[in-house]
Amino acid sequence: MRKSIFLFLVFISIASYSLYAQSSQIVATAYKQVFWIDGKWGEWPSYWTSYKSEGRSNPIIRITTINEGSSGDIYRLQMFIEGTVKADFYVAYDPKISTKKRRDWNDKYINCYKDVNGDYVYTQNVSLQSLAKNSSAWANNENAKLYLWVFSQDMAVILR
Repeated sequence: MRKSIFLFLVFISIASYSLYAQSSQIVATAYKQVFWIDGKWGEWPSYWTSYKSEGRSNPIIRITTINEGSSGDIYRLQMFIEGTVKADFYVAYDPKISTKKRRDWNDKYINCYKDVNGDYVYTQNVSLQSLAKNSSAWANNENAKLYLWVFSQDMAVILR
């Protein structure tokens, strides 16, 4: 009987996650990349590099809402390149850093999210919340950008 109750609860948990989790995919067509060298970030290139111009497939980024609400928003980002998962991480919205970066960058459309390794994802002119609900928030906004600050690997990349 206990096993039946446990299995029922597991089934209900999975079913409710499937019902309420929102997920969509975006396609990045170009990027800029910098590295952390000698205690500082390099300069961002002035140009965008196209994945196609390098003979590479455009990465697909799946954004899934894991938790949304008063306890904090948590999102899962998975980056697929040629069908293989190249990055898979969970981030939580960071209101303090978002407020600071909005001031520093003089841009009210910056949202910052942090993972457990201390790496950050910033969104500009879009949010992970809107992307998880509808990928057209990315496709229809040429100013939408996704910044991946991977401090654990001394690199950062901007995707568009």
